[in-house]
Parts: sequence; structure tokens; C-alpha cells
Amino acid sequence: YNGRKNEFGRIIRFVEMFRYSINEGKLVKVFEKAFKEPFWDAGHVMISPTDCNKLFYCHEGNSHYVTNRLWMYDIGKQTDKNIAKQDMDENGCLTECFGHEIWAPDGKGLYFVKYSDSPKKPFSALIFSTLVIYMIIII
Repeated sequence: YNGRKNEFGRIIRFVEMFRYSINEGKLVKVFEKAFKEPFWDAGHVMISPTDCNKLFYCHEGNSHYVTNRLWMYDIGKQTDKNIAKQDMDENGCLTECFGHEIWAPDGKGLYFVKYSDSPKKPFSALIFSTLVIYMIIII
């Protein structure tokens, strides 16, 4: 991350993502993202197995507190979007907890876990002990 001070002197943390350009022989910044504290980090960055311009990443932090964890960045279009809205209750509390994301081999979607201890119980998919496996279609 890269810390910068805002106009009030408070450090704002940005997550910066780079890729190595073989043609240029150097790191090239792809984009930067700032999430609100205390969970300001991004991680689990994965390039699509079929399209090197599509990056998946997640908003890191405690899965029971981070909303809208799953994100996609298109390098060519320079677009960033949340790809799975997590449900919240009428009080603004998270009712779904996601984690452990991975691309589908064909690059058309992502598999992820919805924890069975989420306040809103999983309704279907593959169930393994306390984990429920889902897939979200991207393309």
C-alpha cells in the first residue's frame, strides 16, 4: 500500500496493483484503490485464465464486516466494479459472508465460499462442513 495525507493530515491508504511488462522491462501500475478503514486492504489478486486484461481481487478484512468483497478490474477498459453485492439487514448489518475466491478454469466465472455461519443461511450449492461453494458468472 501507499500512504498519503489528505487535506486534514490523515493518512489515506491506497492499494496499488502492478504488472510486469516484458516488452518494457519494468513494472507498470495498473490501478489503485482506496477502501475505508479499518479494512483498507485489497488482496487475492488473480488474472483471468483466459483474458489477461481481467483482474479479480477482493476487499480484504474480516468477512463478517467487509461489505461487497468481490471486485473485477478490466485493464483494457479501465473499469472497476463490484461483482457480488452482499445482503445487509434493515440495520445495515452484513447478513452474508464471502471468502476463498478462485477463477473457474474457463474464465467465465468465479467460485467462492459463502460461510454457513452467515446470519442469512446459505440456500443451495455444494455444502462442505461449514462452507458453501457458489459460482458467480462473469461473462
